[in-house]
Amino acid sequence: MSIAVSVRIAPSLLLRSLFGLMLVAVALTGLWLLMAPDHALASHGAATVVLALLLWLACALAWWQVRPLWQVRRLEFLADGQLFLHTAGGRRKVLILPGSTLWSWCLMLRLKSPDAGGKVVVVAVMPDSVSADQMRALQVACRWQQARHIDM
Repeated sequence: MSIAVSVRIAPSLLLRSLFGLMLVAVALTGLWLLMAPDHALASHGAATVVLALLLWLACALAWWQVRPLWQVRRLEFLADGQLFLHTAGGRRKVLILPGSTLWSWCLMLRLKSPDAGGKVVVVAVMPDSVSADQMRALQVACRWQQARHIDM
């Protein structure tokens, strides 16, 4: 039996919204540290400023690290079991690693490409990223590939 599936993955509004809310909460915590009068940390002066700056730096770094993950355009399973990831940077062959989460409502795929120096990429496929039929086809194809243990 062979499975050939090609699924276009739209950016998840749900995932982006939750991530954005998290960043706003961390940034507001940094602002609160600077603005809170009579706060226990306010008496520490420079330490409070440094802590707030570190929180804002963490927000910027988190945004920078997650930004490339939103550029995934398509996942393509060929009939012979090969998996390709299409991004804005092109098409590359990948393998689903153990530890990928395959739930009926969410797929968190750990993908590794030998072309990218062995870097592991996590692709989140949420219900608002694909249609219900495409989600099911993608789940079946992912489980099939994991069961076959296809080596690159």
